Amino acid sequence: MPRIARTVAVGYPHHITQRGNYRQPTFACDDDYVQYLQWVSQYSQKYHLKIWAYCLMSNHVHFIVVPIKDSALACTFNTLHMRYAQYLNKKRKVTGHLWQNK
Repeated sequence: MPRIARTVAVGYPHHITQRGNYRQPTFACDDDYVQYLQWVSQYSQKYHLKIWAYCLMSNHVHFIVVPIKDSALACTFNTLHMRYAQYLNKKRKVTGHLWQNK
C-alpha cells in the first residue's frame, strides 16, 4: 500500500524526521556526519529548501525546514537520502535499505 502523499505548505516550517532501518546507526564516524551535511547544503540550495535547524543523532535525523517550492521537500530529502544510503552501503560493503520505510 503506498504512503499518503505529504501535504507541503510552501513558506511554512515543517518538522522532518528520518530514522535508520530497524533503528540501526546511520552515522558511524565524524566523516559520515560531515559528508551528510555537505549534501544537505548542496541539495537544499539546489531544490530551494531553507534549513532552519537540524539535529543529527546516531540513528536518526531531525530537521526544521521551510520549502520555497512545492517540490523542495521531496526533491531534497529523496536525493539526499538516496545518495547517502549509496555512500554508506558502499563504505560498509553491504546492500539494502538504510532508512526506515524507504
